Amino acid sequence: MAATIVAQNCAAPQELINLATHILVLPSAPEAADAVSEDLKQLCSLITDQDIRYRSATALLNCLPQCPSMAIKANLAQLAFQLGSQAVLRDVDAANLSQQDLEVIEGKFGKGRDLSKLQKRFGESR
Repeated sequence: MAATIVAQNCAAPQELINLATHILVLPSAPEAADAVSEDLKQLCSLITDQDIRYRSATALLNCLPQCPSMAIKANLAQLAFQLGSQAVLRDVDAANLSQQDLEVIEGKFGKGRDLSKLQKRFGESR
C-alpha cells in the first residue's frame, strides 16, 4: 500500500515512514501491525537517496522504545540496518532505550564501533 502511494503520488518517503511508525506503536491488532510492517518493508526498498535512507533508519530505531512487541522492534531494527550502516547508531537516543531495545539492535547490527559507543551511552544514561 505505502509503496504504491510513493510510486503513484511521489509522496515523501520520510513522511510515510513516520506515519507507519506512529501506527506500529499503537497497541492494535497484530494483523494491522503485520500489514503496516510489510508496507514499510516495501517502502524502504524503494528509497535510493542516502540522506533519506539515513534519516529513515534513525527514525525507525528511535521508534523502538514505544513499540508494543519484540517482533515489531526486531522488524524495525532489521529495516534500519538494511537502510543504513552502523553510522545510524550515532543518532539513536540511548536514554530512551530499554535493555531489550539495545539487545534487539545488537542482534541486528552486530559488533562494531558505533554499537560500542551506543552501548556506552546507554550505560551512562542509567
